[in-house]
Amino acid sequence: MHRAGATRARAAAKSMSCAARGLTHAHLSRAGVSCREIRESKEISLERLALKAGFDRTYVSLIERGINSPTIRVLLGIAAVLKVPPSKIIRRMEQLIASAKPGQRCAGPREQL
Repeated sequence: MHRAGATRARAAAKSMSCAARGLTHAHLSRAGVSCREIRESKEISLERLALKAGFDRTYVSLIERGINSPTIRVLLGIAAVLKVPPSKIIRRMEQLIASAKPGQRCAGPREQL
């Protein structure tokens, strides 16, 4: 594909909404909930995780609260600091999605207790 075509294809893919791709906010926020659960189980502070992964603490907090969605690069960095395979985060995310009731509001770990 020539450069102009590739640019248009990227723009079209980027503009496709999450809903059009079958992803809801609830799906995307589960990645952050997964990261938070694993981080807390390993007794690592948010600040320490962010520092070691090379990300801003606020950004990691936004991911954990489901406001921002992590990129693959960010997910790999978080997994490395937590010393877990990235697939563990994804598996937990899938479990959270599967256990959610249709139309259920996205709940963080504290709200699920």
